[in-house]
Amino acid sequence: MREVALHSFGVLLIACVALLTKSWWLGSSLEFGIAVVAILIAGVPHGSLDHEVEGRTRKKFQLLRFLVLYIIIALIYLGVWMVWPGVAFIIFLLITAWHFGETDFHSFQLKLNSPPLLFLYGASITLWLLVQEKDTLIYWTSIITQGNTLATLTVEKLTSISPYWWYMILAVILVFNNEGSKKSYLAIIFFLIFLLLLRYTSLIMGFVIYFTGWHSLHALQHIRLSAFKTEQLIVLVKKAMFPTAGALVFLGVIVWLGNKDWVKIGFLPAIFILLSILTLPHMLVMHRMYEGKKGGRVKSRFNISDR
Repeated sequence: MREVALHSFGVLLIACVALLTKSWWLGSSLEFGIAVVAILIAGVPHGSLDHEVEGRTRKKFQLLRFLVLYIIIALIYLGVWMVWPGVAFIIFLLITAWHFGETDFHSFQLKLNSPPLLFLYGASITLWLLVQEKDTLIYWTSIITQGNTLATLTVEKLTSISPYWWYMILAVILVFNNEGSKKSYLAIIFFLIFLLLLRYTSLIMGFVIYFTGWHSLHALQHIRLSAFKTEQLIVLVKKAMFPTAGALVFLGVIVWLGNKDWVKIGFLPAIFILLSILTLPHMLVMHRMYEGKKGGRVKSRFNISDR
Protein backbone atom coordinates (compact mmCIF):
# COMPACT_ATOMS: atom_id res chain seq x y z
CA MET A 1 0.00 0.00 0.00
CA ARG A 2 3.05 2.26 0.29
CA GLU A 3 3.22 2.55 -3.52
CA VAL A 4 -0.47 3.48 -3.69
CA ALA A 5 0.02 6.17 -1.04
CA LEU A 6 2.98 7.61 -2.96
CA HIS A 7 0.99 7.55 -6.20
CA SER A 8 -1.94 9.27 -4.48
CA PHE A 9 0.41 11.98 -3.24
CA GLY A 10 1.93 12.29 -6.73
CA VAL A 11 -1.38 12.89 -8.50
CA LEU A 12 -2.32 15.28 -5.69
CA LEU A 13 0.74 17.36 -6.59
CA ILE A 14 -0.22 17.22 -10.28
CA ALA A 15 -3.70 18.52 -9.41
CA CYS A 16 -2.09 21.36 -7.43
CA VAL A 17 0.10 22.30 -10.42
CA ALA A 18 -2.95 22.22 -12.69
CA LEU A 19 -4.78 24.60 -10.37
CA LEU A 20 -1.83 26.99 -10.04
CA THR A 21 -1.46 27.18 -13.83
CA LYS A 22 -5.19 27.18 -14.62
CA SER A 23 -5.15 30.67 -16.09
CA TRP A 24 -2.58 29.53 -18.66
CA TRP A 25 -4.42 26.54 -20.11
CA LEU A 26 -8.15 26.89 -19.34
CA GLY A 27 -10.21 26.91 -22.52
CA SER A 28 -7.14 27.17 -24.74
CA SER A 29 -5.57 24.88 -27.32
CA LEU A 30 -3.00 24.04 -24.63
CA GLU A 31 -5.68 22.31 -22.56
CA PHE A 32 -6.77 20.18 -25.52
CA GLY A 33 -3.14 19.51 -26.44
CA ILE A 34 -2.33 18.30 -22.94
CA ALA A 35 -5.39 16.05 -23.02
CA VAL A 36 -4.44 14.48 -26.36
CA VAL A 37 -0.77 13.96 -25.43
CA ALA A 38 -1.63 12.47 -22.03
CA ILE A 39 -4.12 10.06 -23.59
CA LEU A 40 -1.59 8.98 -26.22
CA ILE A 41 1.21 8.53 -23.65
CA ALA A 42 -0.72 6.75 -20.89
CA GLY A 43 -4.35 6.19 -21.86
CA VAL A 44 -3.97 4.24 -25.09
CA PRO A 45 -0.86 2.23 -24.05
CA HIS A 46 -2.56 0.80 -20.95
CA GLY A 47 -5.11 -0.81 -23.28
CA SER A 48 -2.74 -1.79 -26.07
CA LEU A 49 -1.32 -4.67 -24.03
CA ASP A 50 -4.65 -6.52 -23.99
CA HIS A 51 -3.36 -9.28 -26.27
CA GLU A 52 -0.39 -9.82 -23.93
CA VAL A 53 -2.68 -9.91 -20.90
CA GLU A 54 -4.98 -12.45 -22.50
CA GLY A 55 -2.11 -14.59 -23.76
CA ARG A 56 -0.27 -14.65 -20.43
CA THR A 57 -3.27 -15.20 -18.15
CA ARG A 58 -5.22 -17.81 -20.14
CA LYS A 59 -4.06 -21.25 -21.20
CA LYS A 60 -6.05 -21.46 -24.42
CA PHE A 61 -5.16 -18.43 -26.47
CA GLN A 62 -5.03 -17.82 -30.20
CA LEU A 63 -3.83 -14.37 -31.22
CA LEU A 64 -5.73 -14.23 -34.52
CA ARG A 65 -8.99 -15.31 -32.91
CA PHE A 66 -8.48 -12.78 -30.11
CA LEU A 67 -7.79 -9.90 -32.53
CA VAL A 68 -10.78 -10.76 -34.73
CA LEU A 69 -13.18 -10.86 -31.76
CA TYR A 70 -11.64 -7.68 -30.33
CA ILE A 71 -12.14 -5.78 -33.58
CA ILE A 72 -15.66 -7.17 -34.07
CA ILE A 73 -16.72 -5.96 -30.61
CA ALA A 74 -15.21 -2.52 -31.30
CA LEU A 75 -16.93 -2.25 -34.68
CA ILE A 76 -20.30 -3.31 -33.23
CA TYR A 77 -19.97 -0.58 -30.62
CA LEU A 78 -19.00 1.89 -33.35
CA GLY A 79 -22.18 0.89 -35.18
CA VAL A 80 -24.19 1.68 -32.05
CA TRP A 81 -22.56 5.12 -31.93
CA MET A 82 -23.54 5.74 -35.53
CA VAL A 83 -27.15 4.54 -35.26
CA TRP A 84 -28.05 5.16 -31.60
CA PRO A 85 -25.57 7.71 -30.20
CA GLY A 86 -27.66 8.23 -27.06
CA VAL A 87 -27.61 4.52 -26.24
CA ALA A 88 -23.88 4.37 -27.02
CA PHE A 89 -23.23 7.28 -24.64
CA ILE A 90 -25.10 5.56 -21.80
CA ILE A 91 -23.21 2.31 -22.50
CA PHE A 92 -19.97 4.28 -22.24
CA LEU A 93 -20.98 5.66 -18.84
CA LEU A 94 -21.84 2.16 -17.60
CA ILE A 95 -18.65 0.44 -18.78
CA THR A 96 -16.54 3.37 -17.54
CA ALA A 97 -18.14 3.12 -14.10
CA TRP A 98 -17.47 -0.62 -13.92
CA HIS A 99 -13.90 -0.32 -15.22
CA PHE A 100 -12.93 2.55 -12.91
CA GLY A 101 -14.51 0.75 -9.97
CA GLU A 102 -12.78 -2.55 -10.69
CA THR A 103 -9.36 -0.94 -11.05
CA ASP A 104 -9.63 1.20 -7.91
CA PHE A 105 -10.98 -1.66 -5.82
CA HIS A 106 -7.87 -3.66 -6.62
CA SER A 107 -5.58 -0.67 -6.13
CA PHE A 108 -6.89 0.01 -2.62
CA GLN A 109 -7.38 -3.72 -1.86
CA LEU A 110 -10.89 -3.10 -0.54
CA LYS A 111 -12.25 -5.91 1.63
CA LEU A 112 -15.81 -6.32 0.35
CA ASN A 113 -15.49 -6.73 -3.40
CA SER A 114 -19.12 -7.34 -4.38
CA PRO A 115 -20.22 -6.32 -7.92
CA PRO A 116 -22.99 -3.92 -6.73
CA LEU A 117 -20.65 -2.09 -4.37
CA LEU A 118 -17.91 -2.00 -7.00
CA PHE A 119 -20.29 -0.54 -9.57
CA LEU A 120 -21.67 2.00 -7.08
CA TYR A 121 -18.15 3.20 -6.35
CA GLY A 122 -17.25 3.33 -10.05
CA ALA A 123 -20.45 5.20 -10.89
CA SER A 124 -19.82 7.67 -8.07
CA ILE A 125 -16.28 8.47 -9.16
CA THR A 126 -17.32 8.71 -12.84
CA LEU A 127 -20.15 11.11 -12.03
CA TRP A 128 -18.00 13.11 -9.62
CA LEU A 129 -15.55 13.70 -12.48
CA LEU A 130 -18.22 14.49 -15.07
CA VAL A 131 -21.00 16.48 -13.40
CA GLN A 132 -18.85 19.31 -12.03
CA GLU A 133 -19.74 21.69 -14.84
CA LYS A 134 -23.33 21.15 -15.94
CA ASP A 135 -23.35 23.48 -18.94
CA THR A 136 -19.97 22.23 -20.17
CA LEU A 137 -21.01 18.57 -19.87
CA ILE A 138 -24.29 19.21 -21.71
CA TYR A 139 -22.38 21.09 -24.41
CA TRP A 140 -19.86 18.28 -25.03
CA THR A 141 -22.55 15.60 -24.78
CA SER A 142 -24.58 17.42 -27.41
CA ILE A 143 -21.58 17.57 -29.74
CA ILE A 144 -20.51 13.96 -29.17
CA THR A 145 -24.03 12.55 -29.60
CA GLN A 146 -25.01 15.11 -32.26
CA GLY A 147 -27.81 16.56 -30.15
CA ASN A 148 -29.34 13.25 -29.13
CA THR A 149 -32.33 13.79 -26.81
CA LEU A 150 -31.79 10.64 -24.72
CA ALA A 151 -28.18 11.57 -23.95
CA THR A 152 -29.10 15.17 -23.13
CA LEU A 153 -31.95 14.17 -20.80
CA THR A 154 -29.68 11.62 -19.09
CA VAL A 155 -27.04 14.26 -18.43
CA GLU A 156 -29.63 16.75 -17.19
CA LYS A 157 -30.98 14.18 -14.72
CA LEU A 158 -27.49 13.29 -13.47
CA THR A 159 -26.41 16.92 -13.09
CA SER A 160 -29.56 17.71 -11.10
CA ILE A 161 -28.00 15.72 -8.23
CA SER A 162 -25.31 17.49 -6.22
CA PRO A 163 -21.88 16.04 -7.11
CA TYR A 164 -21.02 16.01 -3.43
CA TRP A 165 -23.41 13.08 -2.97
CA TRP A 166 -21.24 11.05 -5.32
CA TYR A 167 -18.12 12.23 -3.50
CA MET A 168 -19.60 11.23 -0.14
CA ILE A 169 -20.59 7.78 -1.43
CA LEU A 170 -17.14 6.97 -2.81
CA ALA A 171 -15.46 8.37 0.34
CA VAL A 172 -17.61 6.17 2.60
CA ILE A 173 -16.84 3.08 0.52
CA LEU A 174 -13.10 3.78 0.63
CA VAL A 175 -12.89 4.68 4.32
CA PHE A 176 -15.06 1.90 5.73
CA ASN A 177 -14.06 -0.87 3.32
CA ASN A 178 -10.25 -0.66 3.33
CA GLU A 179 -7.72 -3.00 4.95
CA GLY A 180 -7.37 -0.73 8.00
CA SER A 181 -3.62 -0.05 7.93
CA LYS A 182 -2.11 3.41 8.43
CA LYS A 183 -0.72 3.38 4.88
CA SER A 184 -4.12 2.54 3.39
CA TYR A 185 -5.78 5.43 5.27
CA LEU A 186 -2.98 7.76 4.18
CA ALA A 187 -3.43 6.68 0.54
CA ILE A 188 -7.18 7.26 0.79
CA ILE A 189 -6.77 10.71 2.37
CA PHE A 190 -4.37 11.82 -0.39
CA PHE A 191 -6.70 10.34 -3.01
CA LEU A 192 -9.81 12.08 -1.67
CA ILE A 193 -8.02 15.44 -1.53
CA PHE A 194 -6.81 14.82 -5.08
CA LEU A 195 -10.39 14.20 -6.27
CA LEU A 196 -11.60 17.29 -4.44
CA LEU A 197 -8.99 19.46 -6.16
CA LEU A 198 -9.98 18.10 -9.58
CA ARG A 199 -13.36 19.78 -9.10
CA TYR A 200 -11.64 23.17 -9.39
CA THR A 201 -9.71 22.41 -12.60
CA SER A 202 -12.06 21.80 -15.54
CA LEU A 203 -14.22 19.00 -16.91
CA ILE A 204 -11.65 17.96 -19.52
CA MET A 205 -8.50 18.48 -17.44
CA GLY A 206 -9.94 16.83 -14.33
CA PHE A 207 -11.07 13.74 -16.22
CA VAL A 208 -7.79 13.46 -18.13
CA ILE A 209 -5.66 13.77 -14.98
CA TYR A 210 -7.63 11.02 -13.27
CA PHE A 211 -7.77 8.79 -16.36
CA THR A 212 -4.13 9.07 -17.38
CA GLY A 213 -2.35 10.02 -14.16
CA TRP A 214 -4.20 7.64 -11.87
CA HIS A 215 -6.31 4.99 -13.60
CA SER A 216 -4.06 4.13 -16.56
CA LEU A 217 -0.87 3.88 -14.49
CA HIS A 218 -2.57 1.69 -11.89
CA ALA A 219 -3.98 -0.54 -14.61
CA LEU A 220 -0.46 -0.90 -16.04
CA GLN A 221 0.81 -1.84 -12.59
CA HIS A 222 -1.93 -4.47 -12.25
CA ILE A 223 -1.06 -5.83 -15.69
CA ARG A 224 2.60 -6.03 -14.69
CA LEU A 225 1.90 -7.95 -11.50
CA SER A 226 -0.75 -10.24 -12.96
CA ALA A 227 0.58 -11.01 -16.44
CA PHE A 228 4.26 -10.04 -16.61
CA LYS A 229 5.28 -10.77 -13.00
CA THR A 230 8.86 -9.44 -13.04
CA GLU A 231 8.85 -6.85 -15.82
CA GLN A 232 9.44 -3.23 -14.82
CA LEU A 233 6.73 -0.67 -15.59
CA ILE A 234 8.95 1.14 -18.10
CA VAL A 235 9.43 -2.15 -19.96
CA LEU A 236 5.66 -2.49 -20.29
CA VAL A 237 5.42 1.03 -21.68
CA LYS A 238 8.03 0.13 -24.31
CA LYS A 239 6.17 -3.09 -25.14
CA ALA A 240 3.01 -1.05 -25.62
CA MET A 241 4.52 1.31 -28.20
CA PHE A 242 4.04 -0.90 -31.26
CA PRO A 243 0.47 -2.04 -30.34
CA THR A 244 -0.37 1.61 -29.59
CA ALA A 245 0.76 2.57 -33.07
CA GLY A 246 -1.36 -0.29 -34.43
CA ALA A 247 -4.41 0.97 -32.51
CA LEU A 248 -3.92 4.48 -33.91
CA VAL A 249 -3.65 3.09 -37.44
CA PHE A 250 -6.85 1.09 -36.87
CA LEU A 251 -8.68 4.21 -35.72
CA GLY A 252 -7.25 6.16 -38.62
CA VAL A 253 -8.57 3.57 -41.08
CA ILE A 254 -12.04 3.91 -39.56
CA VAL A 255 -11.91 7.68 -40.08
CA TRP A 256 -10.73 7.21 -43.65
CA LEU A 257 -13.41 4.64 -44.48
CA GLY A 258 -16.02 6.95 -42.96
CA ASN A 259 -14.97 9.77 -45.31
CA LYS A 260 -13.78 11.72 -42.27
CA ASP A 261 -17.36 12.13 -40.97
CA TRP A 262 -16.14 11.67 -37.40
CA VAL A 263 -13.76 14.61 -37.65
CA LYS A 264 -16.59 16.91 -38.74
CA ILE A 265 -18.05 16.89 -35.22
CA GLY A 266 -14.79 18.20 -33.80
CA PHE A 267 -11.32 16.78 -33.23
CA LEU A 268 -11.65 16.07 -29.50
CA PRO A 269 -15.16 14.55 -29.69
CA ALA A 270 -13.97 12.39 -32.60
CA ILE A 271 -11.06 11.13 -30.51
CA PHE A 272 -13.45 10.44 -27.63
CA ILE A 273 -15.76 8.32 -29.79
CA LEU A 274 -12.96 6.44 -31.51
CA LEU A 275 -11.20 5.64 -28.23
CA SER A 276 -14.50 4.67 -26.58
CA ILE A 277 -15.05 1.86 -29.09
CA LEU A 278 -11.85 0.25 -27.77
CA THR A 279 -12.98 0.70 -24.18
CA LEU A 280 -15.56 -2.09 -24.30
CA PRO A 281 -13.26 -4.95 -25.45
CA HIS A 282 -10.49 -3.59 -23.19
CA MET A 283 -12.80 -3.64 -20.17
CA LEU A 284 -13.72 -7.27 -20.89
CA VAL A 285 -10.05 -8.29 -21.05
CA MET A 286 -9.23 -6.50 -17.79
CA HIS A 287 -12.27 -8.01 -16.09
CA ARG A 288 -11.10 -11.52 -17.00
CA MET A 289 -7.66 -10.66 -15.64
CA TYR A 290 -9.10 -9.37 -12.37
CA GLU A 291 -11.30 -12.42 -12.05
CA GLY A 292 -8.15 -14.52 -12.30
CA LYS A 293 -9.58 -17.11 -14.67
CA LYS A 294 -7.00 -19.42 -16.18
CA GLY A 295 -8.07 -22.64 -17.80
CA GLY A 296 -11.32 -22.63 -15.87
CA ARG A 297 -9.60 -22.24 -12.49
CA VAL A 298 -10.21 -19.07 -10.51
CA LYS A 299 -7.19 -17.71 -8.66
CA SER A 300 -7.35 -15.41 -5.66
CA ARG A 301 -6.95 -11.76 -6.58
CA PHE A 302 -3.36 -10.55 -6.68
CA ASN A 303 -2.06 -8.30 -3.97
CA ILE A 304 -0.06 -5.19 -4.75
CA SER A 305 -0.01 -3.74 -1.26
CA ASP A 306 3.24 -5.33 -0.18
CA ARG A 307 5.21 -5.16 -3.44
